[in-house]
Amino acid sequence: MKSMFAKCSSLGELNLSNFNTNNVTNMGGMFNDCFSLKNLNLSNFNTSNWADMSKMFYGCSLFIEYTLEVQKQLIYLNESIKKQKEKFNKEFC
Repeated sequence: MKSMFAKCSSLGELNLSNFNTNNVTNMGGMFNDCFSLKNLNLSNFNTSNWADMSKMFYGCSLFIEYTLEVQKQLIYLNESIKKQKEKFNKEFC
């Protein structure tokens, strides 16, 4: 799967959740220079045999920026839920 989607600069979103990656060893540069990539579903990828992931997301600045923002929001949401749980426990337990 090396460089499979490399240089697909107009690729914005991609769902690869149905890909069978059980025997894949090289994912190097798979999304290299996919400048517009923002949404990517790799939820069922089996990475146990991957030996090379070099530059897999090289040049994917929107994807990296978006992923970091989602992670930041999830952390914030987790903290908010934790505070609500503590408040509930103080008031009702």
